This record gives sequence, structure tokens and C-alpha cells, in this order.
Amino acid sequence: RQRWPKVSQLSPDDREELRRGCFGELIRISAAYPEDRLAPWRGPPGGADPLNAAVDWSAAERAYHAEKIAIVDDFFAPDALEELWRFACESPSFRTVRNGFLGAFPADGNVHPLILAAAASLERRLPSVLSGHPLGLWWLFKYTEAGRSGIGIHADAAAVNMNIWLTPDDARRSGGGLDIYTQLPPVEARVVDINKEFATAEDEAKFRDELLKAGDVRRVE
Repeated sequence: RQRWPKVSQLSPDDREELRRGCFGELIRISAAYPEDRLAPWRGPPGGADPLNAAVDWSAAERAYHAEKIAIVDDFFAPDALEELWRFACESPSFRTVRNGFLGAFPADGNVHPLILAAAASLERRLPSVLSGHPLGLWWLFKYTEAGRSGIGIHADAAAVNMNIWLTPDDARRSGGGLDIYTQLPPVEARVVDINKEFATAEDEAKFRDELLKAGDVRRVE
């Protein structure tokens, strides 16, 4: 099992590169993100709708109410998907370092107007699901060959949670997807108790077994 080095174990050059990345020097030396790629998504009013109009959103709404899970293929319109993928590849906002992957949160600079436009469109298309539940937080995660295979078991503190895959289908080798456990955490659970990195793979496997004994799991790919 691969273990990530401590900062004290890095070479002086690597420590300096990490410092520059964590304290925003990459953003300051990077060219500004092209305004002509941001402008079409600003709004409302007048901003482009990034969601795919061909999707039967009413069916997605019914599925969510029936099963508490709805799967939507081709979620974004093609031009929106292309732009968000380019942003994920080019933006210097992946400044949150996790165990084997990078995160881009709003505080890191992940504030593309397309994301807010998508949230506004979803509220219009899924009114009975999202009524009273405005967008609270969003993020992008990025993995490398050297990292782990994905996010570990966790629960997000949200009334409605959405997971969207941007990676092109032809980039998939194997695996992927999402395991959804039907066992809910207790209402009194703290965020640090349900969304954390396990100390070892064995600890995570033990917790997975406990979840499976308490309920079912659904695989979404």
C-alpha cells in the first residue's frame, strides 16, 4: 500500500514547490482564465442553460422521489460539458491536497459561472426535489495514476447530494462509479465522524462490512 510522504520527508525543492502551490503563487503567475469562455454562462438573465434539454427531467424527479436515487446520463449539454472539462484540466484552482487526490473548492478559485447556472437550472427543472435546498457547496476532485483509486466511504452533510462525472468515457480503464449504502448515519453524527479519511485500508474495510450488515448497497456506474 502506497503511503504519501510527510512534508519533512520531501526534498527542499519539492517543499518549495508545495509551498508555492498551497499559497497561491501558481494563481498569481498563471494567465487569467479567458473571459470569452466565462461570459456565455453568466446570468440569469441571459446566461446559457448548461443542462441537456434532451433529458427527461420530470422522469428524473419521479425516480428521486420513488427511490431517493436518480441516475441521469448526458447530464450537461455538450458545449457545457466541454467547457467544464477544459476548466477542470486548465484551472489552477486545485489547491486542496487530500490523500492521493486534489480538490478544487470555491475558496480555491473554483467559481466558474457555469456551475451556478447549472444549479439555477436544476432548481427550475427539479422543483419538488430542490425546493428549499439551494446550492450550498461544490467542488471538483482530480486523481493521478499515483493516487488511490477513488474517494473512501463517507457521507456528505446535505439534504440533496449530486455526483457528476466529467471524465470522457474513452478514458475509463476499469472500475469507477459510486457505491451508495442505504444505511444512514445517525442524525446526531458530526461531520468529522461521517466524512473522514480512514487510518488504514483495514479500518475502512471493517466499516464497509458493518454497513453491509446494516443495510444494502447500490452500485451506480
